[in-house]
Amino acid sequence: MKIRCPRSTFAAALQTAASVAPTRTPREILKRARLTVTDGSGVLFATDQETSIRQAIPELEVEETGDVLLPVAETTQIVRELADEAIEISSDGSRITLRGAHSEFRIPEVDPQEFPEVPDTEGSTPFSLDAVSLRNAIRRTLFATDTEGPRYALGGVLLELRKDRPVFVATDSRRLAVARVELEAADAATGPDKPLVPAKALQLVDRTLGNAEGPVKLGFRANEVFFQIGPTSIISRLIDGRFPDYERVIPRGLDHRIEMVVGPLHAAVRQAQIFTDEETRSVTFQLQPG
Repeated sequence: MKIRCPRSTFAAALQTAASVAPTRTPREILKRARLTVTDGSGVLFATDQETSIRQAIPELEVEETGDVLLPVAETTQIVRELADEAIEISSDGSRITLRGAHSEFRIPEVDPQEFPEVPDTEGSTPFSLDAVSLRNAIRRTLFATDTEGPRYALGGVLLELRKDRPVFVATDSRRLAVARVELEAADAATGPDKPLVPAKALQLVDRTLGNAEGPVKLGFRANEVFFQIGPTSIISRLIDGRFPDYERVIPRGLDHRIEMVVGPLHAAVRQAQIFTDEETRSVTFQLQPG
């Protein structure tokens, strides 16, 4: 294998892979990312066997196709330290060589066949979600998950895949957050009944979205969920657990309704929480007419 590409492009792809590849694991192979190069294109894969990422790499000059396993931490440091505009990556079957204009780094090669298989995203008809709406829904529910408690199902966000407007729900048994997502299209979309998506996967989706706009693909295959965000695919196993019947705790009718301006309310709560108790973290509201 032999390729050449802009250093900044490859650095961005490595950074994405590093968000999944574990730094501490008994399986050394998971600390690597698989670079697969075909005619005119390259894809970087990384996984921790719960969450996987597939990152397409544009602007490649391909001399020879092939597969290599790159140690994520070391390769990231090398690419970061290079000052060249382009980087060349090649493999002779026993070692991987990274070259800049005035530098050369050699890394012992590992058989790419030892790398775990990254799940495929084919075989389903995905939903098309609005990126801004999805990002808002994740941020409005993720904080209410419980990733440390014994109830495994509370460590994720419930997705109710309604045809008109999907609903995201999270709770840690003390807080409940419900948010709705705007659909771009869902005419033939299919998915499981109320899947539970791990909080870690949604954190990665939120980070990948950044300030992106436009459609995001959301699909399901077997016991996995995938998000397609531009050149990036994020695949995660679904949580196998029973989520509480959240609708039972939402009041059907309200005796009182108060409208408030978000900014001043947020500022007041942040100021009051300075003196909250470490166990309850509660803030008491006193409401008066006018």
